[in-house]
Amino acid sequence: MVGYKGLSSLMVRKKVYNDGSIRYFNEKGQYHREDGPAVEFNSKYNNKYKYYYINGLRHRIDGPAMEYPDGDKSYFIMGECYSYEAWLSIKDFPLLW
Repeated sequence: MVGYKGLSSLMVRKKVYNDGSIRYFNEKGQYHREDGPAVEFNSKYNNKYKYYYINGLRHRIDGPAMEYPDGDKSYFIMGECYSYEAWLSIKDFPLLW
């Protein structure tokens, strides 16, 4: 699960852009998707980017919230950035975030 149960009951809409990017929005216009990345796009060199959001906040508890084509990853919970080690220590304890 990408999000935390109860964070959203909003309707999600998918939008595909001319550049091939796919973005998901909640009814407030914020990036939002609970079952995958809310933003996916390829650069002009066909490098894939994936960004996970819940209600406009970068968020993912089962992996990195930002994945870059060069292999770099960034970890976020409820919009807060964590080192990989810190993310590992708190991701399973929702009361801490």
